[in-house]
Amino acid sequence: MAVEHARAAGAETMILLCRPVLVPLYTQLGWSRLSVPVTVQQPDGARSSPLTTMIYDLAGLPHPNISADLRACPSDAR
Repeated sequence: MAVEHARAAGAETMILLCRPVLVPLYTQLGWSRLSVPVTVQQPDGARSSPLTTMIYDLAGLPHPNISADLRACPSDAR
Protein backbone atom coordinates (compact mmCIF):
# COMPACT_ATOMS: atom_id res chain seq x y z
CA MET A 1 0.00 0.00 0.00
CA ALA A 2 2.74 2.51 0.89
CA VAL A 3 4.64 1.70 -2.30
CA GLU A 4 1.57 2.31 -4.47
CA HIS A 5 0.83 5.56 -2.63
CA ALA A 6 4.42 6.79 -3.08
CA ARG A 7 4.41 5.82 -6.75
CA ALA A 8 1.10 7.63 -7.34
CA ALA A 9 2.50 10.71 -5.59
CA GLY A 10 5.48 10.76 -7.97
CA ALA A 11 8.15 9.63 -5.51
CA GLU A 12 11.35 8.24 -7.00
CA THR A 13 12.77 6.53 -3.93
CA MET A 14 11.47 5.39 -0.56
CA ILE A 15 13.65 5.18 2.56
CA LEU A 16 12.80 3.10 5.62
CA LEU A 17 14.65 2.89 8.93
CA CYS A 18 14.08 -0.42 10.69
CA ARG A 19 15.46 -2.72 13.33
CA PRO A 20 17.88 -5.35 11.97
CA VAL A 21 15.49 -8.17 12.85
CA LEU A 22 13.01 -6.79 10.26
CA VAL A 23 15.48 -6.72 7.34
CA PRO A 24 14.46 -10.18 6.02
CA LEU A 25 10.78 -9.16 5.98
CA TYR A 26 11.41 -5.94 4.06
CA THR A 27 13.81 -7.72 1.69
CA GLN A 28 11.03 -10.16 0.81
CA LEU A 29 8.79 -7.15 0.10
CA GLY A 30 11.25 -5.76 -2.45
CA TRP A 31 13.32 -3.39 -0.29
CA SER A 32 17.14 -3.37 -0.44
CA ARG A 33 19.50 -2.71 2.42
CA LEU A 34 21.43 0.53 1.95
CA SER A 35 25.06 -0.25 2.71
CA VAL A 36 26.44 3.29 3.09
CA PRO A 37 26.62 5.35 6.30
CA VAL A 38 23.36 7.20 6.98
CA THR A 39 23.07 10.32 9.13
CA VAL A 40 19.93 11.82 10.59
CA GLN A 41 19.51 15.24 12.10
CA GLN A 42 18.82 15.41 15.83
CA PRO A 43 18.20 18.50 17.98
CA ASP A 44 21.88 18.44 19.01
CA GLY A 45 23.25 17.85 15.50
CA ALA A 46 23.73 15.10 12.91
CA ARG A 47 24.25 11.54 14.09
CA SER A 48 24.76 8.17 12.46
CA SER A 49 21.51 6.25 12.32
CA PRO A 50 21.48 3.31 14.74
CA LEU A 51 18.83 1.60 12.60
CA THR A 52 19.17 -0.34 9.37
CA THR A 53 18.34 1.78 6.35
CA MET A 54 16.28 0.16 3.62
CA ILE A 55 15.64 1.67 0.19
CA TYR A 56 12.90 0.99 -2.37
CA ASP A 57 13.64 2.25 -5.86
CA LEU A 58 10.62 3.45 -7.83
CA ALA A 59 12.38 5.08 -10.79
CA GLY A 60 15.48 3.07 -11.66
CA LEU A 61 17.83 5.49 -9.91
CA PRO A 62 21.21 4.38 -8.59
CA HIS A 63 21.50 3.91 -4.84
CA PRO A 64 23.79 6.27 -2.92
CA ASN A 65 27.33 4.87 -2.94
CA ILE A 66 29.13 7.17 -0.49
CA SER A 67 26.72 8.25 2.25
CA ALA A 68 23.18 9.48 2.80
CA ASP A 69 21.99 12.39 4.94
CA LEU A 70 18.28 12.30 5.63
CA ARG A 71 18.38 15.99 6.73
CA ALA A 72 15.40 15.79 9.04
CA CYS A 73 14.69 14.92 12.62
CA PRO A 74 12.73 11.69 12.92
CA SER A 75 10.15 13.69 14.86
CA ASP A 76 9.67 15.91 11.76
CA ALA A 77 8.31 13.00 9.68
CA ARG A 78 4.77 13.64 8.58
